Amino acid sequence: MASDVDGMQGASPPDGTKATGARTYGNYEADKVFDKDLTTRWLSAGYKDTIELDFPKAITLNSVQIAGYADPNSSASYTIYGLQNETWSVIGEKKFPLVSKLTILDPIEVTKGSYDSLKIEVNTPSSWVAISEITLGVNINTPTNLKAAAGDSQATLNWDQVQESESYIVRYGTEAGKYTETVTVTKDAYGSYVIPGLTNGTTYYFVVTATVNGIESGYSNEASATPQTTVGAVLNVTIDKDTVKVGDKFTSAISLENVSDIYAEDFTIQYDPSLFEYLGYDEVEGYKVYNTPTDENGKIRFIVASQGKEYSISDKATFLKS
Repeated sequence: MASDVDGMQGASPPDGTKATGARTYGNYEADKVFDKDLTTRWLSAGYKDTIELDFPKAITLNSVQIAGYADPNSSASYTIYGLQNETWSVIGEKKFPLVSKLTILDPIEVTKGSYDSLKIEVNTPSSWVAISEITLGVNINTPTNLKAAAGDSQATLNWDQVQESESYIVRYGTEAGKYTETVTVTKDAYGSYVIPGLTNGTTYYFVVTATVNGIESGYSNEASATPQTTVGAVLNVTIDKDTVKVGDKFTSAISLENVSDIYAEDFTIQYDPSLFEYLGYDEVEGYKVYNTPTDENGKIRFIVASQGKEYSISDKATFLKS
């Protein structure tokens, strides 16, 4: 999953987590271990100490990662306890060498389970206990099958539901892989979420994450869309001659364009009866006229329907001749 902290895996503890150090030196407070800043740290004036993280809701974990210090150079043993049903038990432990600069340690695997709190006991032989950041490896399904459909100054997003998700976070921008805008949406938004206020003609790139117990999943697949100004349906009347003389007969082709999946059309053609005379119409294969068109002083109404799915009108098609 994506990390909240550069160089580390997993997610920072969720908002509402309370951190408590058994001992704390100066202003190196315990909550520094999840401020997403590797330059700050919790420090205890001792070679052995414990920090406890109490979550607002139980979290399902499979690993814990720690970034720490040791000055002078030393080693550090980490024992991780998990709280379930008001009972603490050891769920993981590992020993690492540390040097007198920030060290991002490999994730420590823990017994997979749902925990209300974590307690990390650190034991060093010759250095005060110092932890800069803690991230958590959590099991959250990532949203899949993200699709983006362009509209007029907007895009509509759809993705597969993550059943346990409490909310989703949509990120987007105008460069692939770079997301400058963020919006949090409800758990029911996956079916059709509209992002308004986009610039027509600009391509936008989108990803979605799910949030469970305040922790965010990894990114979905990236989808893109280019909003465009919407042009309504256009009814065209095109004659079969470049020029027409007085007394000439001609045929006009009637077509629709800028449409999608149209199966029927009710329309009226208007002309100047002092210049033209209506003689009748011819049906086009695949389309049928369902009324009796009559000339009412230069106005003729037609009701035309396709004769099967294969004759639906998309983009542009001629469906009547007159």
